[in-house]
Amino acid sequence: EATCPALDADASGTCFFLVPTPTFVEGHEACADGCAQRGLAGGLFVPTSARDDAAAVKKCQAFDYGFCRVGVAEAYTNERGGIEWGQDGTWHAVGGRGPSTTPLAYENWCPGEPNNAHDTDEKVAGYYGAGWTDAPCWFDVPNGGMTGKSAALCRCESGAAPWSAPDVIDADDGGSGAALTV
Repeated sequence: EATCPALDADASGTCFFLVPTPTFVEGHEACADGCAQRGLAGGLFVPTSARDDAAAVKKCQAFDYGFCRVGVAEAYTNERGGIEWGQDGTWHAVGGRGPSTTPLAYENWCPGEPNNAHDTDEKVAGYYGAGWTDAPCWFDVPNGGMTGKSAALCRCESGAAPWSAPDVIDADDGGSGAALTV
């Protein structure tokens, strides 16, 4: 049975929660697992409006997180639910585990962002204050020079079943190394 603890629920039937994680990939996995444990579908939060942004910032600030990862990245999710890093400058919504190459329908970058400012390829986005900033995949607040703690912001939807990866069978395919999905 799908359940969302009262602390995590909002009036629209959405379940928001935070998971302290040091990397984007770990946050992606932790959010999807947390939603599945609640019997719901979902993953990293992907903002779709200014209202979404305001609710997310409020949640992050209420728990004193200086940086909250969201499901916005220069990446996509493949058919097995894993992260595939994409082209620099092409940002996608990568919230859950299901396959997705969904372009962003809404953006709220801080002034001058995204900018790859730390002499590294900054491929993920998160809240720092009221807007988004780009950050390296491994970014953690104390190591990134920001104050506070960092976490992944998760969003689960009621009425949706958790996603499950397709079964993969290793097969002799003549040496290409590909696996068959059934």
